[in-house]
Amino acid sequence: PFGTLDFATNDYLNSVATKELRELLPDNDFSYPKPLNFIKTIIKSFSGNDITVLDFFAGSGTTGHAVMELNMEDNGNRKFILCNSNENNICEKTTYERIKKVVEKFKIKTNIKYLKQKGD
Repeated sequence: PFGTLDFATNDYLNSVATKELRELLPDNDFSYPKPLNFIKTIIKSFSGNDITVLDFFAGSGTTGHAVMELNMEDNGNRKFILCNSNENNICEKTTYERIKKVVEKFKIKTNIKYLKQKGD
């Protein structure tokens, strides 16, 4: 459990999140990504490290990034499902690219599936 004051540090600022994203995707101009430590704190609040995390508003992919880092930290077996509209090619330019970069950076053995629904 955590209280509101737990989120009162600079680790949870959007400027930190923007820097985190730009370290992986330097030319990306995604607005208002969520801070990695913020999402990790929320995920850690759930019991167990063998859960599936579903994020219907995946945006920059912070949730997937957080799940992978937490699994490395505690040898967890969490999984994630990220969903997003592809408005402005967010899924292709940002969400998927971030996940791919994290996998490459940390040499994570994974089975990423990217599904795209065709437009009407």
